[in-house]
Amino acid sequence: MNWNPESLSRKFVEDHHLTFPVGYDASGSITGLYRVEATPTSIFVAKNGKIVDRQEGALEEAYFEQQIEKLLAG
Repeated sequence: MNWNPESLSRKFVEDHHLTFPVGYDASGSITGLYRVEATPTSIFVAKNGKIVDRQEGALEEAYFEQQIEKLLAG
C-alpha cells in the first residue's frame, strides 16, 4: 500500500463507498482559494457557484443529507 496522502484519501473514499465527488488538491491551489485550514473541510456550493455552507471537521451523514436537499431544492 502506498501511504502518500492521495493514496490514503482514495482508500478512504473506497472504504466508505462515497458517491459524491472528493478531490485531492496536490498543488494546494484549491486549498488556498477556499481558505481550507482543517481536514476534512466540507464546502457546499449552490448551482450559481455561491458557497452556501462551510464546515470544518467530521460531519454526520444527516447533516450532509440536509445540506444537499437544500441545494437540490434551491
